[in-house]
Amino acid sequence: MTFPFAWRWGGLALAWGGVLGSLALTPALADAPAAVLALPWVSSAVVLGLPHGAVDPLVPFAMRGEPLRLGPLARLCVAYLALGALVLAAWWAAPTAAAVGFVLLTWAHWGQGDVYALRALGWDAHLAGPAQRVLAGAVRGALPMAVPLAAHPEVYAEVVGAMAAALQPDGAEAARRLVLGIPSAVVWVGLGVLIGVYAMWGAVVGRRRRAWRSLGLDLAEVAGLAVFFAVLPPLWSVGVYFCLWHAVRHLARLGPLVADGSARRLSLYAAPATLGALALIGLVFADALRGRVASVGAYLVGIAALTVPHVVVVAWMDLRQHVWTGR
Repeated sequence: MTFPFAWRWGGLALAWGGVLGSLALTPALADAPAAVLALPWVSSAVVLGLPHGAVDPLVPFAMRGEPLRLGPLARLCVAYLALGALVLAAWWAAPTAAAVGFVLLTWAHWGQGDVYALRALGWDAHLAGPAQRVLAGAVRGALPMAVPLAAHPEVYAEVVGAMAAALQPDGAEAARRLVLGIPSAVVWVGLGVLIGVYAMWGAVVGRRRRAWRSLGLDLAEVAGLAVFFAVLPPLWSVGVYFCLWHAVRHLARLGPLVADGSARRLSLYAAPATLGALALIGLVFADALRGRVASVGAYLVGIAALTVPHVVVVAWMDLRQHVWTGR
């Protein structure tokens, strides 16, 4: 469970380059129009973001060391699309509940991805077992999902409302009211407790194992990301994180597995499903793709439909690779 040299340092450079570069642009981004803030989401459609899940149907064959066979591949693709269709039906039937569920699922999934990355980077010596790794995932997922909620509730509510309205135009107001009804102070206190418990537990284990390096690197990332999401507009910060942090780390996991470490080969494998997903999103949300924030909301619902089967695949990978239970 390691990242190859190029993926390791390239991934860290992209992730921290995106964070630090964005922080340097804070004054310019603070008053930037939505068209500028949405640029990471626009680019994510073809660069890193959407493509990071586009090779999911190939993963079971690669992990089992089996040759690619058309019949099983077709069945996997049908199951993948069927689950995505069920998700879209849920968005149509209960848009507010679906929007909240997507936020919580993303919290879990992005935390899940960072737990794998901590282990692959060798930064997990202070994580003693499954319970502490679950807490690590909760903390890491809270940074992109909860910090913007506490620091920028109005913008957060606008985006969640746009998601709820993608298939049900009347769903925006209920979703906005729900988000704005959460006191920022409660979110900040909850985050403080969560991160405080995590830091103290890590310090206890780190002292026992003399794992100060891994603890320091982990908490440095947590602190840096907390500032990143608190200071920058959510539309920008979450989009940058999606592309340059979460997606890159997942591709670093997939590269050696699916494409023998070749980024070029991996991008070629991802291209057909990426283009197909974009075509489906365009067809399903043709009426909703008006206005910049509304377009982001519709795009996020399309991503939600793909995220649920993607999470199933990643959870299966975690199980096979003993991410939560292995040493």
